[in-house]
Amino acid sequence: MISRKSGLRFERELISSAKHQGIYAFKIPVVKHEGWMLDGAYDIAMLSGGVYIGVECKAMSTRTSFSFTRVAPQQIAALLAVHKGGGRGLVAINIRIPRHQEMLVMSVVDFLHRQEISKRKSLSVAELATIPILNKAGGYWDVKEIFTLPYP
Repeated sequence: MISRKSGLRFERELISSAKHQGIYAFKIPVVKHEGWMLDGAYDIAMLSGGVYIGVECKAMSTRTSFSFTRVAPQQIAALLAVHKGGGRGLVAINIRIPRHQEMLVMSVVDFLHRQEISKRKSLSVAELATIPILNKAGGYWDVKEIFTLPYP
């Protein structure tokens, strides 16, 4: 498992990378109610060329299985709403291995399909290997590539 700090660092890096590439991006605020942190819809909203993308960001410190429960039901519902509204709902998994990082990106539709057909409670290492990978180049993620990936 990885600390919440690493997940927040990934979100900041993704937003910074998007802005560096001329893409409008911002963090969706987390709601606090009566002292409790309520789980948000998804982490980042992006807009470029009339295409809206909602991204749920997850971080891992090793390339091991990824539990389906790491993406909460309300996050899936919010990403599906983006999808049904004509945007792209994505799950981005950042694997933070020392001196190497990669980002796996899949649509919420693909995530749900994999969850429905899986006999496991997680994506296996072999299944993670089938998800498109984006690497960091020059200190920035190639966020423009997210807009060009095939989307259902």
